Amino acid sequence: MTNVVYATIDDLKDLFTGSVAFPVSKEAEMEKQLVIASEWLRYYFKSVGRDLDKDILNGTCSAILVGNIVANVVKRGFVNSVSTIAPDQDVSQVSQSAGPYSMSYSPSSGSSGFYLRESEKKVLGLLRNTASMIKLY
Repeated sequence: MTNVVYATIDDLKDLFTGSVAFPVSKEAEMEKQLVIASEWLRYYFKSVGRDLDKDILNGTCSAILVGNIVANVVKRGFVNSVSTIAPDQDVSQVSQSAGPYSMSYSPSSGSSGFYLRESEKKVLGLLRNTASMIKLY
């Protein structure tokens, strides 16, 4: 089941709402990004000792959720690469001032690279609650 692309261009188009429109002129590039993001996520799973394709086959991960996450990863990469950041985009820091009307936003990712949110890691089962004990002397 290798080389499966988990999201389609239509999945990606559905995510572009609000202040950022789908970049029709970059559709071919966005399709390539979906392929790359799918491979990136597959590699990410391997880096933690898991196989994404097997997890989907055995029901540990939902193919629909994986597709949605891949589409969101590509969208974030594009949105964070544009020069203006709007309040409804994925931001980690917001600053506002009253006078002389200043407003600034910082993207969640400092670059246009791929990254997973903590909530996405949790949905994919990549975050596990662990307990440890400290021995007190």
